[in-house]
Amino acid sequence: MSEPLPPAYFDSPDRIVVGAERRRVSRQQGKALELLWRRRGSVVQRDRFAAVLESRSTNFDTLLKVTICRLREALRGTPLQIETVYGHGYRLVVSAEPAGAPAAAA
Repeated sequence: MSEPLPPAYFDSPDRIVVGAERRRVSRQQGKALELLWRRRGSVVQRDRFAAVLESRSTNFDTLLKVTICRLREALRGTPLQIETVYGHGYRLVVSAEPAGAPAAAA
């Protein structure tokens, strides 16, 4: 049984909570985040993402990089951070302090 995403940070299935703000995420980003949350603190390898994201894209590496990049942006202002473990995959870390808030729109 997997632990659900905590409501302090997530308004499932497609929003991340940052204070009073709710940020939308795509279905792909939501699935990637759920996988990272279930395995937080551990490295999640590329093949695990491929299975969860159900991608048939011939350019999966680019899709995964873009998904993670956009997810990192959505997580700004929360204590959740996605680390790249070069040559292995990605890891979700829950820190004591929230990551920097997103830049104000110009």
